[in-house]
Amino acid sequence: MIDQISILNALGLSRFTAVDVETTGLDEKKNSIIQIAATRFDDGKVTERFSFFCKPDDEIPEHIQELTRITPDMVKDALPFQAHIPELLEFIGNAPIVGHNVNFDIAFIKEKLYRPLFNELIDTLELSRIFLYWLPERKLESLANWYKMDMTEAHRADVDTEFTGYLLLELLQTMLRYDYPLFQTIRQISGPLDNAPNHGLYQRIVSYYENEGRTQIEKWQPEHPIAVNHYGSFKVKLEEYYDEDDENDAEAGEIRRVNSRDVKEIFDFNGALSQKLPDYETRIGQIQLSGDIVETFNRKRALIAEAGTGVGKSLAYLIPAIQWVQANRGSGYSAVISSNTKSLQEQLFFKDIPFVYEHIDDDFTAVMLKGRNNYICLTKWDRLLKQLDQQVNIFERAAILPLVLWVRETQTGDIEENIAFRSAKRTTIWSKVCSEPGFCTTKKCASHRGCYLGKIRKLAKAADIIVINHSLLLSDAVANNSVLPNTPMLIIDEAHNLQKTAHKYFALEFAPWIAGQHLDKLFRGGADNFGSLVNLSRKTGGEKWDKAHQKQFTKLVSDAESAVERAASATKGFFTRFLIYINERERKQNQRYTDKRRYKAERNPFEQFPERESLLAAYLNLKQSLNRLEKFQQELLPIEKMLLDESWTEFANASANFAEFAGNVAFLLDGNDENYVFWYEIPNDSQSTQIVICGTPLRVDKAIFEKILSQKKAILATSATLSVNGNFDYFLQQTGFYLMEKERLHTARYPSPFIYEEQARAWVITFLGEPSQADFDTKVAALMTEIAKRYQRGTLLLTTSYHSIRKMREEMNWAMQKANLPLLTQAGNASRTALLNRFKELGNATLIGTESFWEGVDVPGSALEILAMLKLPFAVPSEPIVEAITEDLKKQGKNSFMEYSVPEAVLKFKQGFGRLIRSTQDTGIALFFDNRLSFKRYGQVFLNSLPLKVGFVKSEEELFKNLDFFYRMNHRQQKR
Repeated sequence: MIDQISILNALGLSRFTAVDVETTGLDEKKNSIIQIAATRFDDGKVTERFSFFCKPDDEIPEHIQELTRITPDMVKDALPFQAHIPELLEFIGNAPIVGHNVNFDIAFIKEKLYRPLFNELIDTLELSRIFLYWLPERKLESLANWYKMDMTEAHRADVDTEFTGYLLLELLQTMLRYDYPLFQTIRQISGPLDNAPNHGLYQRIVSYYENEGRTQIEKWQPEHPIAVNHYGSFKVKLEEYYDEDDENDAEAGEIRRVNSRDVKEIFDFNGALSQKLPDYETRIGQIQLSGDIVETFNRKRALIAEAGTGVGKSLAYLIPAIQWVQANRGSGYSAVISSNTKSLQEQLFFKDIPFVYEHIDDDFTAVMLKGRNNYICLTKWDRLLKQLDQQVNIFERAAILPLVLWVRETQTGDIEENIAFRSAKRTTIWSKVCSEPGFCTTKKCASHRGCYLGKIRKLAKAADIIVINHSLLLSDAVANNSVLPNTPMLIIDEAHNLQKTAHKYFALEFAPWIAGQHLDKLFRGGADNFGSLVNLSRKTGGEKWDKAHQKQFTKLVSDAESAVERAASATKGFFTRFLIYINERERKQNQRYTDKRRYKAERNPFEQFPERESLLAAYLNLKQSLNRLEKFQQELLPIEKMLLDESWTEFANASANFAEFAGNVAFLLDGNDENYVFWYEIPNDSQSTQIVICGTPLRVDKAIFEKILSQKKAILATSATLSVNGNFDYFLQQTGFYLMEKERLHTARYPSPFIYEEQARAWVITFLGEPSQADFDTKVAALMTEIAKRYQRGTLLLTTSYHSIRKMREEMNWAMQKANLPLLTQAGNASRTALLNRFKELGNATLIGTESFWEGVDVPGSALEILAMLKLPFAVPSEPIVEAITEDLKKQGKNSFMEYSVPEAVLKFKQGFGRLIRSTQDTGIALFFDNRLSFKRYGQVFLNSLPLKVGFVKSEEELFKNLDFFYRMNHRQQKR
């Protein structure tokens, strides 16, 4: 084994310098360096350090001070960065410069340099995206934690440089586990990127392998668990389960009933679960729910089941579904389980299903199936690598690199596994390699190492349990079961989100980048010169082509390319004109977030734009041009069609997709359909033309019923939040269940096993005034800070807007820092997952979040002991869908506030409260700062939705007296 020094020498890294800068912002033209640091490594060891604070030309924002811990006092007497340049350049010398997102650091340094900087650049961030693609976070601290490096002093430039250097050494060890062909592919992709970070490193690794004689394909053990998307043995065919000699077997299409008592016994005191789980707690609600689900399947009913937090609904429906499907295999029955969130889908497939398989019953099969565009198409991937110059421009090449290792390791082809690529949101690149009709599940894919989508679809046809999400449930229903088998049994978990998901799924969108994706698939001219039309041109001609055919076909392709360019120009002209209109008439002063504006046929802003007619004419002209090409293709000789082969399939797909898109654009710009809601989204950047024009059906209830509910024999819809004020009418109306036969429809509530009156307390804070008052947020922030200082408990503060988060952070930040108490906010750059992980780790942090934190947050134990809600979660009245539904209800003579606004807010309110108590051992406090709960008529509707009595606190003194008493009593009980 070659030692590290020899490897570093071979890779040109015997000496390198890790560099990091801390700055006042992200723009090197406007912002300043406040700290510069560099650490020299020789033979893999630190030999010298360089670090200085720098006086900035601008102020240090509070969030930068919070992140870097660099205050104005620390830099007020420092020299500006320019004064350190000579010493810095001498320190770096000619050695490679290493950085974590090195282009950011170098951009700030180059901005102040008086001469060019020619040092080779190495970026550990890019390397981590390729070789640690599965990690949820790519921050220096997260990567150091992965390699078990101590990052106590992270986010100071002088410390970060040392960790960056050591991170490179760790990454090199990881990289050299992989084989020569992998780095050949990386070199092939990055070849033209001469000045890009890591370019030279990739070249030298290839040379190193060649010098070592290590040029064969190798097998390696991945450094992380490889995800699977099927469970159980698929070797036995479905028909083999059916025993024709068994007189009890059902006839085809009929059902064999399962004894609900047998299923309930599994959950009972001495049942299978209690024997397998040492800490198992029998839950009455879970037992009752499991039995009712069996009877729902037996009697071909629909059950709307509200299962309180802690009931254990996943196992309560999973085990009955498995047992019921087993009993009815001879009739071809299987069950689909649909969830809204990725987290529940993964919990079901990677936790609950394996548990049942290993401990309860292993006689079943299951698959996790997603929509087509989640899967990579290896045919398209191989073609992309062969046609890089034809399919991507030079700036897009680096975005492909995170796919290279993943493609070699994945067993499912599901891009969800590749967090590095997915988080970069490179939709244009993904569209070039993801599955689409004509490429996957065809004979072509058989010659390209098989097809991931085809494999999982085949397994889904034979599976007992199919786990999907609501989007696939909706899309497949609209497509008449093109992906899913026509299973008669459906379980909808997180059913409270079904209506919102339907609104999103049925929505139409028109934006510059969406148009660009469609047009680029056809043709992108200039230096790039790629697209399906270009590929057709390359396949046209040669001795096997009829000369007249070649001439006419080439002309039609050229005409289509010109039509694409005119369509692209018209799109740009339309959105440029629209931006001028918005800036002159619509934009709010100091807009910080995307703003939505609804429009109708009688208030259609596009009617006054001549650019609209130009756009529609250009799109029509392009469709006609594509149709002429398609029509002429039918006249080609068989040999000519064969020569076009994949290129024609690619073009036909792109043409059909554009035709559908163009129709949607015409519909959106017309805006004349009272059954639709139309709006446009204004970006906060006044110079950006990235405006989105949208439309979605006003009501989705009938579509859900007709496409999904009416097609199923038995349905379970479940969630912890389905009822409002004790009844299910609102949910039934919104989702179409009200259209079912009354005798088939049943509703039930299954109480939580938690003893809320003992485990929790809840109070409405009445003494801070109403939420509409100007100083409301300030008063809440002061009180929350005092609570954090006194009790130092994990606290989740739920807000209804990012504006509130920023306001609360501004008010709380300094006091929390002074008390050495962690404050986490959703308004920063950290992902939701990273914030939650940090929140759990710290144990005494205050986390301020909005929207996505109201549900799906599972933090049992002491990390979350106080839940606070700033305001009642009413939807914004001007939100287009909300406004349209409100208008529609008023037209019907209904009270839109009580029949729509309040029920929606109550369901969200219940979801938010559900974050507090997650186990029978949890205890906690809920604080509601919206005093409308105490005097508005609808306040009681909210309070009635909670599983405990809520008190009202009239003074700060009373509040702290109550808190002291609760924690004192709780402490005594813990001692017992």
